Amino acid sequence: MMHKKNYILILALILMAFLYNFLIVNKADATEIHKSDKTLEFKGMNLVAAIKEVSNTTFQALKNSHVNAISIMPYAFVNLEKSSISFNNDQQWEGEKTAGVIASIQQSHKNNFKVMLKPHLWINHGIYTGHLDFKTEKEWISWETDYEKYILHFAKIAENQKVELLCIGTELGNSIAKRPQYWTKLIQNIKKIYSGKLTYAANWDDFDEVPFWNEMDYIGI
Repeated sequence: MMHKKNYILILALILMAFLYNFLIVNKADATEIHKSDKTLEFKGMNLVAAIKEVSNTTFQALKNSHVNAISIMPYAFVNLEKSSISFNNDQQWEGEKTAGVIASIQQSHKNNFKVMLKPHLWINHGIYTGHLDFKTEKEWISWETDYEKYILHFAKIAENQKVELLCIGTELGNSIAKRPQYWTKLIQNIKKIYSGKLTYAANWDDFDEVPFWNEMDYIGI
């Protein structure tokens, strides 16, 4: 009968062999991940509504972090009571206004960064964008008309400035669920203006319910 100590020794050897193989496999996996990382198209950081012109020091710091793409995010403001969207006004920071957005894109390209233009919404009363909702058809149409103006405005900028990627919306799950035909038409209109790559930024809890992924070049979560 095998002694208890021998059992422990055998188990220890098996465990050591398992750990050795685990480390070798994972080291190989890590090497492959490192290699594949070099082929990623976008390794980016957000440039959120810059208060003033972005300095060359900032761009150099991004390069030092191996960033090759910048997401420029001009915000717009939703007024639920008016079913409206306002943007490019004097109350906004430089990086949110049209002139500032164009300048940021040009600076980014000058410093050899790819650009994603990602228009983003704030809603009054602190409402989460994914819960955006209206009670009447008239209110929906009013908001959708403004949103189309907003997105097409930046689609034109993206086309003129040769922006590599345009995000058509961020975390607008309820709107997409209730108004899919609007989004289908909006995407068609965007493509008439902008010839680059498209994405949509879904929230983690509803990305599998977005009906137009086949119209996008990238899935955003």
